[in-house]
Amino acid sequence: MKEVEKYITKTAVQLEEFYQLATISLNGITDKVGNPMAQHALEIADYFWKHEGDFYKAAIASLHDVLEDSEIITNSKTLKTKIEEIKFGTTEVKEVKEKLLQLGHEPDNLLFNVDLIVDAVQILTRKKSMTYFQYINYIKKSGNKDAIDVKVADIEHHLETKANIPSSLIERYEKALDILDY
Repeated sequence: MKEVEKYITKTAVQLEEFYQLATISLNGITDKVGNPMAQHALEIADYFWKHEGDFYKAAIASLHDVLEDSEIITNSKTLKTKIEEIKFGTTEVKEVKEKLLQLGHEPDNLLFNVDLIVDAVQILTRKKSMTYFQYINYIKKSGNKDAIDVKVADIEHHLETKANIPSSLIERYEKALDILDY
């Protein structure tokens, strides 16, 4: 039971930091139909955390639009630095580590793979030179299951608001899901 409590504490603290980073980075930015991008990203992240218990996909989902749309985090190096701050340098994580040590637990599993998250976010960042379907094929060809799953969830989340989406965009999203084999 203590292992479960330790895991929940660790991930809750760190995911909250990812969510804050996404909220700050995407503040004031809206999608094609006027919905706040930060809210969209966090709803997808919450799905992966609450329904699948997947820390990595939740972290990736929270940041999936940051490199492409944020004016705060404009490159992978800055993103990696911010994620490393979450991994090593936050006050709350330090407090959790200290508490676990006091309880006799090793906090090693508080550490996560920064590069895994950065790589997936990079894959999910559409280059300006790519058409939409070149981008979708790029994601598929990457073979990165986390990136593919987050992109599928991203598209499905957009489709949930069909009433606000033009039919041409719905068709584009449905074709993208076919390409991604979903």
